[in-house]
Amino acid sequence: GAEVTWEEMSTRPLSVGGVVIEGLSRSRPAVVYALVRAALADVMTDHGGPSRDGESTFTDVVDGVTRALARIRSTDVFKGADALLDRGIVDGTADLRLVMSEKKLLQLSGGTSISTGSVGSGTASDASSGEDTAISGSVFIRNAFGYLESVGVNGSWGARTYKHYPSHSFVFEVSQPFPVPAVAFVKGKFGTWMMNNESRSSYVVQTTGGHIEIASADDTDSFWGRLIYESTWRDIPLVSDNASVSVSEETGPSWKSALKHIYRLDRRDDPLMPRSGRCFSVETELAGLALGDVRFAKQEFEFQEHVPVGGDAVDATLSMTLRFGGVVPYGPDSSTGKVRIHDRFFLGGPASFRGFRTRGVGPQDKTDSLGGEGYCTALAMLSLPVPERSVLAQTFDARAHVFGCVGALESASVLRKWRDLNAQ
Repeated sequence: GAEVTWEEMSTRPLSVGGVVIEGLSRSRPAVVYALVRAALADVMTDHGGPSRDGESTFTDVVDGVTRALARIRSTDVFKGADALLDRGIVDGTADLRLVMSEKKLLQLSGGTSISTGSVGSGTASDASSGEDTAISGSVFIRNAFGYLESVGVNGSWGARTYKHYPSHSFVFEVSQPFPVPAVAFVKGKFGTWMMNNESRSSYVVQTTGGHIEIASADDTDSFWGRLIYESTWRDIPLVSDNASVSVSEETGPSWKSALKHIYRLDRRDDPLMPRSGRCFSVETELAGLALGDVRFAKQEFEFQEHVPVGGDAVDATLSMTLRFGGVVPYGPDSSTGKVRIHDRFFLGGPASFRGFRTRGVGPQDKTDSLGGEGYCTALAMLSLPVPERSVLAQTFDARAHVFGCVGALESASVLRKWRDLNAQ
C-alpha cells in the first residue's frame, strides 16, 4: 500500500483496548493496573467501546503510555518498565504490553552530604539552612505488601561539632502512590531534627514533627502541584555565649502549623545540568490559620531560562535565573513586620547566592546573620565544555562556568521604609 506519513499516522483514531502486565512478583496486579489505567484515562476504551473522552488519536495514546511509564517509575519500586503497543482485537484499538522489573525488597544506603545553605527555611524535614558535612544512612522497605508502598527510616549526624551540639536528624518516611488521574502519590515524613547554626547565627534549633504531602502527576493537563501540611514544634533552647541581643531574643519554643502549595512547571532537558529549556516555580505558605502560635504568609517565585549558544561546535549554554520572595506576619505580632528567625530567608552559599559564604548576605547584629523578610536575586551563567582529552571531561563530564549574580536581602524595617517612601 501507499506509504503513510508521520502526520497522517499521528492523527489516526486510536485507543487502548487492553493492558497486559508482565514481570510482577510482589506487586499486586490489580494495584499496578489501576495505576496504569489512571494515566490512560483519556485514551482507554470501556468494554471495547470508544475512549472515555471521545475519539483519541495515535499521538494521544503515545502520550498516555508515556504518562503511565512516568507514574510507574515515580513509585521507586521498579528498576525498569518497557512498553509495547500491539494491534488490538477491535479495529481502531491497540493493546498495551508492559514488562516490569521490581527492585529488591530491602535497600540499605549510606554516605556523606554537604549542606551549603538555602534561601528559605522549607519544611522541617528539608531544613538545610546551616553549613555542615553530615554522615547519613537509611533503610527502606519497598512494596512489602504489594501496594507499591515504601517505608523507611534515615538519619544523619553532622561532622562538625560547635560549642554545643552537632546537627543531626532521625526521620521516618512513608510513600503511597494513588491510582487516580489527579493524584500521583501521598508522602509523609515524621521525626526530629537538630540544626546547629552557631557558626553563622549563634543559635541551635530543635524541631520535632513532620509533614504530609499530596502531589499531582506532573505530566497531565490537570497538574496542580504539591500540597503540604506541616506541623512542627520548634525550640531554640540555647544560644552561644557571645550571641547578639537580636539572636538572644529569639530563644524559646514555637509551634508552626502551616499549609504550603508548590507549583513547578519544568521544561528543562536535564534537571541537574540543563542545556536548554525553562523552569518556573511558585511556592505559597500560610502558617497559623487554625493551629499554632506563629502566623505568617510567605511567597516565593523562581524563573529559569537556559539557551544553547554557538551550536554543536561551541556547546555552550547561557543560563539566567531570577528568584524573589517575601514573608509577612499577621495577627497580634503583625505590627513589627518581623517573623521568627527560623521562618526568615537567608542568602549566601552555592545553593542561594554564589560568591558569598553561607548566610553571608543581609542584616547582621555583631557577627550573627539575622536573615530577612524579603529577598531578590538574579544570576547569569555561561557554561562551557572543558577540553575533551582532560581528566575532568573523561571522568566526570565536567564543564566550566562563568557567572555573575546580584541580589539583596532586607529586614522588615527596611522594607517598611521603602514602602513608606513609595507611598509619598
